[in-house]
Amino acid sequence: MNIADWMDGGDPHDPARSAEQLEWVRSWAGDDSRSVLDLGCGDGRTVVALAALGHTVVGVDCNASALDRCRDRLGARSAELVQADFASDWPAVEGPFDAVLCLGNTFMLLHDLDQATGVLRHCAASLAAEGVIVLDDIPAEFLPEVESGNWADGVNDDGTLQMIWSPDEAVFTIRTGSDVDEECWAFKRDDVLLRLWTDSTLAQVAEAAGLSGPHRVQTGPGAGAVLVMRSVQAT
Repeated sequence: MNIADWMDGGDPHDPARSAEQLEWVRSWAGDDSRSVLDLGCGDGRTVVALAALGHTVVGVDCNASALDRCRDRLGARSAELVQADFASDWPAVEGPFDAVLCLGNTFMLLHDLDQATGVLRHCAASLAAEGVIVLDDIPAEFLPEVESGNWADGVNDDGTLQMIWSPDEAVFTIRTGSDVDEECWAFKRDDVLLRLWTDSTLAQVAEAAGLSGPHRVQTGPGAGAVLVMRSVQAT
């Protein structure tokens, strides 16, 4: 994961994984007109693809430069772009939506359980009947890396990346470049905190938000998956 590029609105997935996921989103949308809210849309990987197919798309991101790139990539295609930090201030967007997407590992930025529950409640309230919330399969994507010891506290060999974990939660930060500080192993005010979501913790916040537990759906042969949630009332 290139945290610097990701924070600038890029995609942390490798190209093959990203392409498989995007193809799954296109397949889900199909030929019928869909209304989609894309949270953390970045430079428009999903927004542009769905807008090109004629779907109604609202992209939300707090990064102005990423939204500018998204706007450039859209060209003459139609989509609504909103600059907002949905984690702290839910945007004034008009639903209901057939899908609320939170891809590109954006959900990892919701490191606080209460905050994540609040966001999911807003997502649930924005859904149309039979609508879905779609997240990256964060547990399957990253837990094997952690369990194999690849994501331990420490600094890499060339001193350009530092990883620090909370001692009592699955919360961590990644410092890169000049932000690496081998004298400090506690979180700083400016550190971007991330949560390594597990299946059980995701199920916990989903239930609290009135959603079904995440259902794992493969995005392609031998590829990763996405997690799909629905309103409990619709299941």
